[in-house]
Formats: sequence, structure tokens, C-alpha cells
Amino acid sequence: MDEGPVGSTTNYRDHSPNVEFSPKEQETDRAVARLPPEWRLVVWRMHVEGKRYEQIANERNRSVAWVKKIYGQAIAFLAAAIPQEQRDEKEVA
Repeated sequence: MDEGPVGSTTNYRDHSPNVEFSPKEQETDRAVARLPPEWRLVVWRMHVEGKRYEQIANERNRSVAWVKKIYGQAIAFLAAAIPQEQRDEKEVA
């Protein structure tokens, strides 16, 4: 597949899209980044990978109660860290 001249005249970054995130997305990202690593992992496994409490508990060699507790703490932290108006907009969408 020929994509034109390669080398010093082109750069893969020239063809990369410039993605900008809304202020709401940036705030959410900053809040998630501030989570303790263990909390962030549980949130990631549940919301990105779609895993259930039982699956995460087995992976981490922990109880389901522990996973539920960590998840609850993480969600409470995020609820406090993300401005209320942003949460209201997500509930409407």
C-alpha cells in the first residue's frame, strides 16, 4: 500500500487527528486520576471492562464485600470531585 513519500518529508503525527475534550470530560478525567490506584482499578474493571463484583474479587483475591466497599468509596469520591452541574447533565443525557 503506497501512502506517498516517507521519511523526513512526512511525519505520522501530521496525519493524527487533534482530539480535544470538553471541560466536563477533562474534569472527570482529573477526578478519576486522583483516585487511589486500587479504587481506580476497580472502577476501570467495572466501567471499561464490564466486569462484575465477583469477577473482580476473584482476580484480586479479595471478597465481594471488599470490592463493593472499594467501589462505593470510589463513587462517593467521584461524586464529590465532579461538579454537580456536570453530573446533572449526564443524568439528563
